[in-house]
Amino acid sequence: MTENYGSIIVDKDIFIVSVPIHDSREIPRGILYGVVETDSFQIYKNTSMDKETDYMQIIDRDGEYILRQQGINLMTESENIFDSIEKLECKKNLSEIKDRIREGKPLVIEVSRGDDERVVYFSPLHMNEWYVVTVMKKSDVTASLKYLLDNDIYILIGEVLGVSVILTVVLLSLSAKERKRVEEMNQELQFNEKVFQITSSQFSYVIMAYEIESRRLRFLNQSALTKNVPRIIEDAPQNLLKYIPQTKDTKQQVETIFQNMGNGKQNQEFYVSIIVQGEERMFQVQETDLTDKKGRVTQCLALMKDVTEEVQLRKKADMDQLTGLFNRTGGIERIDAELKQTDLPEGVVHAFCIMDLDNFKTLNDTMGHQAGDKALKEIGRILKQHFREYDIVCRLGGDEFVVFLENIPREIIEKNIRSLLKKLHLRYYSKGKCVEISVSVGVALAPLDGNKFRDLYSKADRMLYEVKQTGKDGFKIYTEEEGKRK
Repeated sequence: MTENYGSIIVDKDIFIVSVPIHDSREIPRGILYGVVETDSFQIYKNTSMDKETDYMQIIDRDGEYILRQQGINLMTESENIFDSIEKLECKKNLSEIKDRIREGKPLVIEVSRGDDERVVYFSPLHMNEWYVVTVMKKSDVTASLKYLLDNDIYILIGEVLGVSVILTVVLLSLSAKERKRVEEMNQELQFNEKVFQITSSQFSYVIMAYEIESRRLRFLNQSALTKNVPRIIEDAPQNLLKYIPQTKDTKQQVETIFQNMGNGKQNQEFYVSIIVQGEERMFQVQETDLTDKKGRVTQCLALMKDVTEEVQLRKKADMDQLTGLFNRTGGIERIDAELKQTDLPEGVVHAFCIMDLDNFKTLNDTMGHQAGDKALKEIGRILKQHFREYDIVCRLGGDEFVVFLENIPREIIEKNIRSLLKKLHLRYYSKGKCVEISVSVGVALAPLDGNKFRDLYSKADRMLYEVKQTGKDGFKIYTEEEGKRK
């Protein structure tokens, strides 16, 4: 490595060169340091390199600094020399300068900012595709040209060649060591990548990296799920679905994941359903954003795991076995989760409905619990068919049901419930007897009447009680006026 520092021994700039020392087994045992004063690179006897105004750098063909003199100056304001040139006035086009440098050709340009005029000479080293960049005041260059005309040019050429030979020897020594070290690092990286692929393939996780700017998705390990999927997918938000057997929900789920990637949040969790070997499977995607030094999200790392069995077990625990609806625990948990989303469009609410069967006790007493169970199953089937797939329908217990209608226009609620009541006029016959059941409904609206299950339940239950007291087979919606009559 090479660095530039100010010397604490003499008031001069120096280059410090460090080379690792290896034993016979190529194990690093020490570091050899060398010090070269900047003045030793000076070419012209009558032109002093003023460290405040004249300076030298070594760059690669992409403009990245290999060696840079200490301090900030006109040509080192940015981390890349081309970026510095772009901020200055220059007669040559920047793309032309880049092309010439990348072709390995020498180049002289003039740059300026106000009255500060400089001559910049790019000299190829013909090794490692590096360049020596010398920056001097234009007035100093003019003086140097006069010196060339007045002095023995052959002596001058000899000095230039001598300095070049010394610099080339040092750089070649560094290059050989560094090249060997880079090769060792590459071998180590390849070995580590192979070990990672072998070990990660034993897990059920799919590991993915998504690049925000390029929209490129890379699969970092191999699994049965990705065996027919390319390791790299360009423009992944558009193209990923081409390689995934989809359910009716997959497209929307994948779009949601990509929309949320790069929002700066850590440890986000999503679910996506995919057809695997003809069977619908549920996968959990855990995603986290990675940022650069400036805090910008550049990549996202995601782990995808098959959680079908876990979801099924949890769903079974949250389901009412008789009706196939959510049970009390599952219903309350999901409704409270939805109530946290209070930012609804104008005119849209959540409707919390408590439903109680009319004459259910008479049915049980007259025809037995088997008839009662049959009625509960039929009620459950009608509720599932009547409401939307994403509405939450649960049986709290006995003949009491709760339906949570998400994001519904206020004016639609009454029409929806009236239609339901007509469907829930059911008759049951046994031994010449007939029992007709119907449903009474109490309704509270969120977030107007509350944003927690218990608050909405309390207000809707009061409305249900009033319906029961005034003839059953109807519904009532909670209002502020109703609350004042408490």
